[in-house]
Amino acid sequence: MAENAKDKRHFLRRRKKLDFDLKVGGKSFKAETVDYSVGGVGVSVEDSPPVKVGDILYVEIPQSSLKFQGRVTRSEKSNGMTRLGISRLSPYEGLLKDFRLSDVLIGLQRGGRTGVLDITNVTEWKILYLDGGDVVFASSNLDSDRMGNILFKEGRITGEQHGRACELMKMTGQREGAALVQLGYLKPTELPWAVKHQIEKIIERLFSLTEGRFEFRETTLPKDEVITLKLSMANLIYRGIKAIENSDRIADWCPPPDSVLAFSSNPLDLFQDVKLDDADRRILSYVDGKTTVKDILSMARREEKEAMRSVYALISTRIIDVREPEEEAEISSEEVLEEQKEDASELTERIERLYEEHETLGYYGVLGVKASSPNAEIKRAYYRMAKEFHPDRHYRLPADMKHKLNKLFSYITTAYSTLTNTGRRKEYDMSLTLKPERLGSSAERAAKKFEEAKGEMKRYRVPEALKLFAEAAYLDSSMSEYHFHYGIALGRLDRYREAERSIARALRGEPFNADYLAEAGHIFLNLDMPVRARGSFEKALKVQPSNARAKEGLAKLNS
Repeated sequence: MAENAKDKRHFLRRRKKLDFDLKVGGKSFKAETVDYSVGGVGVSVEDSPPVKVGDILYVEIPQSSLKFQGRVTRSEKSNGMTRLGISRLSPYEGLLKDFRLSDVLIGLQRGGRTGVLDITNVTEWKILYLDGGDVVFASSNLDSDRMGNILFKEGRITGEQHGRACELMKMTGQREGAALVQLGYLKPTELPWAVKHQIEKIIERLFSLTEGRFEFRETTLPKDEVITLKLSMANLIYRGIKAIENSDRIADWCPPPDSVLAFSSNPLDLFQDVKLDDADRRILSYVDGKTTVKDILSMARREEKEAMRSVYALISTRIIDVREPEEEAEISSEEVLEEQKEDASELTERIERLYEEHETLGYYGVLGVKASSPNAEIKRAYYRMAKEFHPDRHYRLPADMKHKLNKLFSYITTAYSTLTNTGRRKEYDMSLTLKPERLGSSAERAAKKFEEAKGEMKRYRVPEALKLFAEAAYLDSSMSEYHFHYGIALGRLDRYREAERSIARALRGEPFNADYLAEAGHIFLNLDMPVRARGSFEKALKVQPSNARAKEGLAKLNS
């Protein structure tokens, strides 16, 4: 199935066979769906209908809510059948029984859509406001979704306080939050949290709906009426499904027990901003592309229905999916679960710098690999970059910075897809004006940055050195020495968590380097982790018994 360019790969395709009649030029042709999504449908048609790419058709499939006007984006003939891809032209709409709400929300987010999503059934309606794909506000007609009712149910305000706030609202026409603040039941600084909490609850409860209709209308948002917040779409989906009380529904939705679960092959799915609880992190640790749902549930050490709820929540966010058994997983659970805490100012600086340089760096330079690098190394570099610059992880960035990040991520992804395809990589190499032996010049630039950084350290200009070490490690990530010195500079600025991660990267390349082990031990000391510190010092001395830095660390521990 093909969709329009903006929605390509955004709306997830579901395979399902449904028979229907496709009308073309006043004639009916027997047809069958191959797959479908909110953005369109792929069909197989008998005979040879007079259809070409660009034609407009009306699709109506009686057994579903798939009724829309669409444009033919693909037409192929094979074995007496015609395969068509038909992209939806009319507004995105349908019944919740035919489409997963999570697919709708993620598709709108990935497509960067701005507008209003209406979700209605017989007794209720809810409206989600999206700005550039991000949920920024939500409203509901249910009393249970009002801020006061939510805070009362959670014990944050009393019934009497709730009643007084309602009276003040009626008298003044204020929003409920403003009334709660005026009466002193909420501090002014607590109001943004309360609004965000209310919106999260409204959206979470959407996932309990079994019947209803949705419709997305692309439109300018009423900025004067909507309180703009930024919320993680993946986290909203995860929490919404975890909040579903009907465990029988979860069991119906989960894949069969003998299905094998694997991590998504798309970094956009893997590195989203989802706040996993410890139990679900444990479930993810068992995902390896070989282990079945049944075995994962048995290892989860939880009540089975609760574990199934977690599995379905993780599938709905697209972090994991049902796959054919793999001989070797593309990515490990440790890499997916590794937490990456960012300093906002440092992140902004890295985005700005890379945004200015990415086209000059080219595909090899932006990934920090060489022209001779094999596909496996390019894939590792891409996953590292995807994790660092994933747009979904940084949805709180200002609009201009988010635009730059989206463009960067698109360039990084294009670089990866080009360099891991033999034909396209050859074409790209031929298009370069640089001679083949100079394609790895990013390594030369990294070496120069590294020497400049060491000079700055000698002059005790640590912040300046830090930036240069970071650039060196980015331009040539294969050099453990760059990560090590970057970690030392971070430690000098008391940024111990980041320092620990950087030195850990150095140790991946040189696991028996006594200097790296000793420095890791001192970082652990500063993080108040004496057991890990002692282990690092002892490993360093085992490799190099005379290592002074390790001896110094053990002396501190024993004093």
